[in-house]
Amino acid sequence: MAKFAVNLQFWNFPYGDGSAASRVKHELFKTFLKKVVAGCKELNKRAEEGGKLPERPVAVSAYFNPWLYLGWAGPSQTEVLYTSLLTGSDLDVLMVQDSIGTRCLYNEKLDNAALERKRDTEVRPLTPDFLRAFGNSARNASGDGHRIALWDDVEAFEVVPGTGGCRGEQPYNDNASLRPTSIDRLKWQFNVANDSAEGGEQGPLFEKFVFFDLFHYLNTVVPEGFGTAAGNTQALRSQLFTQYIQNFANQPDKPQPVVNHLTDPTQKPQRRH
Repeated sequence: MAKFAVNLQFWNFPYGDGSAASRVKHELFKTFLKKVVAGCKELNKRAEEGGKLPERPVAVSAYFNPWLYLGWAGPSQTEVLYTSLLTGSDLDVLMVQDSIGTRCLYNEKLDNAALERKRDTEVRPLTPDFLRAFGNSARNASGDGHRIALWDDVEAFEVVPGTGGCRGEQPYNDNASLRPTSIDRLKWQFNVANDSAEGGEQGPLFEKFVFFDLFHYLNTVVPEGFGTAAGNTQALRSQLFTQYIQNFANQPDKPQPVVNHLTDPTQKPQRRH
């Protein structure tokens, strides 16, 4: 299904803390988003050849940095902020990047054991809370016959060890080398998304899943070394693509095995309340 995608990535910025400066930024951003969505909706009214109007919902993508949650931009504040930003925006789809690849939230080696403990016990367990916060925002902002759908944008990459990507209090930097994720890691990311669902009458949290792969992580025909980091080899891309087909595309009705839990990569996920 074709769609308009607003080419900006929003994040859990702390523009909803009530300060005068944040209120100004908040309102400016909200006004900007409404204008862009309105412009896309206006373009949607233009008939194409043959007179048929295409179905083109308007989507934006947001991500979050759970390392910045302490007193600043946690799940609760993110939910309040995005409820306000999305209300009245007429947006159709909110795609939430799971941030697991960029923020080194799996079992990557960080700078030291203390950071790894913080990641495993404090930072990584917040992932479902952030996903639910965005889901609640989309649900809260829906109304008057218009619903904002929530999609999970799964980061299909990981940081290559030793390239400076997983370090410090805010892991990842722009100079890090990235490579395709592994199939076990990918299964775990789906498990995290499913573990984030509230269940009950509300049903699944996400309506659809899409990949954030920067074009080449699941592309097996890119020439070796073309527009890719040194660790992103054609062999790894082919392996991920083949294993994805085997584990998901060829078995759509078969329950997938649980890989690991948020706080222990060897254990089964458990719902957090």
